[in-house]
Amino acid sequence: FWERAKFREDDWQVFLKVNRKFAEATAAEAAHGATVWIHDYNLWMVPATLRELRPDLKIAFFHHTYFPSADVFNVVPWRREIIGSLLSCDYIGFHIPRQVENFVDVVRGAMPAERLAWESCAPRFLTYGCAVGLDTMTTRLRVGDREVALGAHPVGTDLRRIHNVLARSDVRNDIFKLRREIGARKLVLSVERLDYTKGTLAKLEAFERLLEQHPDRQGKVTLLMICVPAAREMTIYRTLQNQIEQAVGRINGRFSRLDWTPVRFFAQALPFEEVVAHYAAAQVMWT
Repeated sequence: FWERAKFREDDWQVFLKVNRKFAEATAAEAAHGATVWIHDYNLWMVPATLRELRPDLKIAFFHHTYFPSADVFNVVPWRREIIGSLLSCDYIGFHIPRQVENFVDVVRGAMPAERLAWESCAPRFLTYGCAVGLDTMTTRLRVGDREVALGAHPVGTDLRRIHNVLARSDVRNDIFKLRREIGARKLVLSVERLDYTKGTLAKLEAFERLLEQHPDRQGKVTLLMICVPAAREMTIYRTLQNQIEQAVGRINGRFSRLDWTPVRFFAQALPFEEVVAHYAAAQVMWT
């Protein structure tokens, strides 16, 4: 979604101030030689300040959101500052090897860097035959007088917990009720939090085009969308929520029948057990 990006110097200055507060608070709390684990792009600039304040600390960073390719990341005006801050870490983790190499490409495009160590992606990761496959992954990088370790760590799913939930009689009963309610129709399920990066509005527009271009699908498929709202303080998302609700109303207004509502939309968080039941009842999970 780089085309949606808007870069304002005053926003960047606020970002720096907030990150500095996190770094100062961490510096005041951490024991000598402690390991500090920082999470995601919201705190990109913490490592640089923290390294300055507490050179004794070991700093690790995990990038939860997808780290983009260099041609996308390089549209950011402050890319060198961000990369410089991340390189203040001792270790940086990403989900998959492709994201590691995206980071390496960005670094090498911004400053001289030496690839010190690498490893084969197989057999842990897919190498060939998928869109983001790689055969090797950089595990150590030198930039100037600093060496930074890199790694890929996919955030997994607690399968045992899911199996235990599915074995419960109340959850099985919920699955039966959901399937009975949907009937012979196909159920497409989308569960996500309210954020434009999740593409919720785009999904609704795509579903609307499906019903337009394939009238034979009308009455045969239901989109169940569960969207966890943002915190009340995050007023920036109110416009997006209004757009989503208007799209739901428009689609249902155009295509609904007495016995079928195309989109079922819930702007609320559901207990884990209910989420599992919905996934089990659906034929398609739309992520």
